[in-house]
Amino acid sequence: LAAASEEFHAPCLVAPAALRDAFYGECGDDDVAFATARIVPESLAAVAGSVQITAGRAGSVPRAYVECTADRAIGIDKQREMHTAIPCDPVFTLEADHSPVAGVTGVHTLGWAPL
Repeated sequence: LAAASEEFHAPCLVAPAALRDAFYGECGDDDVAFATARIVPESLAAVAGSVQITAGRAGSVPRAYVECTADRAIGIDKQREMHTAIPCDPVFTLEADHSPVAGVTGVHTLGWAPL
């Protein structure tokens, strides 16, 4: 168990050849080059561990969610599971990949001002 726990804290890096397909599939070449040049190793602890929140603290903070239907890193079913488990309102749906800000033209003008 200790060895498995240590594995989750070790730095992890997505293979360079997989970055575009996983995170930037709808992005232009310049955006992909810009983004991938800034990728750094990250711990898996954030995705492998569990999180406990209380209704009185984090549970009382209003949440919104932007689900991306073409996301290959976190599939739409998993996204919906996540934003249903800890309810979010509103939920926006974009026909986009994992990086909609870089890959979707006009994403900045979708009327999210109240957020």
